[in-house]
Amino acid sequence: MHWRGAYKNKLDVEKCVPMLMRYATCNICTKVCPVQKYGLAAVAEHFEATGGEVLGKGTEELEGYTLPDRGHQAVGILPRFSRDDARIRYELLDTLPADVEPWVHQVGEGGGS
Repeated sequence: MHWRGAYKNKLDVEKCVPMLMRYATCNICTKVCPVQKYGLAAVAEHFEATGGEVLGKGTEELEGYTLPDRGHQAVGILPRFSRDDARIRYELLDTLPADVEPWVHQVGEGGGS
């Protein structure tokens, strides 16, 4: 999606919320973000010095992560999930943090996009 002249990745709530429920706020997007790992200044400096290369891209240090029931996910390996994996488990609502629960109800009612 283009917004104010920049390309933004829009969160797909219907896919993300079930994963948050299953993996207890998995937070993979933050784990593999170069700005979160190295800081904005370092990423910007590297980007300029290399003519557009993203600091840490393609490295195990930045892009490798572990999922509890699927083990370590190495660089370039994407886990596969079935439709059942991605369904909202309403029985888990009692264990969700209060700030996540309203989003789950919106998605369950078809209001998330």
